[in-house]
Amino acid sequence: MAKLLRLFSILGFLVAMSIVGTQQAAGGCNIDFQGLVKECKHYVMHPDNPKIHPSAGCCGEVKKADDILCLCSMVNEKIEKLVSMEKVVYVTRECGIPVKPGFQCGSYTVPNI
Repeated sequence: MAKLLRLFSILGFLVAMSIVGTQQAAGGCNIDFQGLVKECKHYVMHPDNPKIHPSAGCCGEVKKADDILCLCSMVNEKIEKLVSMEKVVYVTRECGIPVKPGFQCGSYTVPNI
């Protein structure tokens, strides 16, 4: 469960943090921000872009990410306006990490499939 939580919100959070320039605020979380943002931002951005299957590089970064609980605690309205949390779930699942319905990160709750 911890790995699931870790991977779910990391993509959205890291992309948003790089966009809004507040990576320092997440300094306590054990994450390779640059790697995740570089490899995954194209797949989770808002608003109207279609869902795209993530690259092997993105999935590699997702799988080695750590400390999702730390990141989920920092997801806020500003981040959710920049990143599609639905796409974050999609990318996480496409990378082979199950995301259970009912998990919450920020104000987003994963719906039943």
